[in-house]
Amino acid sequence: METYHSRKKVFLWNTSIETMINQPNWIEMLSKVIHSFLTRNDCILLWRPHPLLLSSIRSMRTNYEKPYLNLIKTASSLDNVIIDHENDVYTAMRESDALISDYSSIMIQYSITGKPILCLTGTSQMRESKCNLFDYWSNYFLNDGVSVDIFCDMVLQGKDPKNRNVSSQ
Repeated sequence: METYHSRKKVFLWNTSIETMINQPNWIEMLSKVIHSFLTRNDCILLWRPHPLLLSSIRSMRTNYEKPYLNLIKTASSLDNVIIDHENDVYTAMRESDALISDYSSIMIQYSITGKPILCLTGTSQMRESKCNLFDYWSNYFLNDGVSVDIFCDMVLQGKDPKNRNVSSQ
C-alpha cells in the first residue's frame, strides 16, 4: 500500500458483516459515508470492507448486492477513496489518522492507537447498560449527533475533545 499520510489525513473505514446483517438501514449508512467524501478533497477515505462481506451479502442479504456494488463503483470513481483489499490491516491502521467503523475487532485493536474513532452504531448512553472489553463508550458516535462531516472536520482541525491523539503514530 502506498503511503498517503504525508499528503492528506486518512480516514480508515471498516465495514463488517455483523452490521450488514443486523442493521436494516445498512445500505443507507454506507451511502451516507461515501457521500460525505464526494466533495472532500482535503482527506482520503481508506475503505476496508470485510473480506467476506460480498459473499455474505450474496448468501444472506441478496437484496443488498446491487446497491452495494453501485456504492463500490461510486467509491472507486472518487480520487480521494481507496478500497483496500490487502491482507494486512495493520498498514491501514498505521497510515490512518482516524477510524470510521461499526463495532468490530478492528475497532477494538484501533482503540489502542489513541486515534479518534467514529462509531456508526450505538450511542455513548449505552454505557449505563452494557459492558465492553475496552472503552468503547468514549468514542464519537453517529447516533450522538457526530456526523461523518463533523468528525472529519474535527480531525482535520487537529481537535479531539475526547483527548485522543489525532496525529499518526
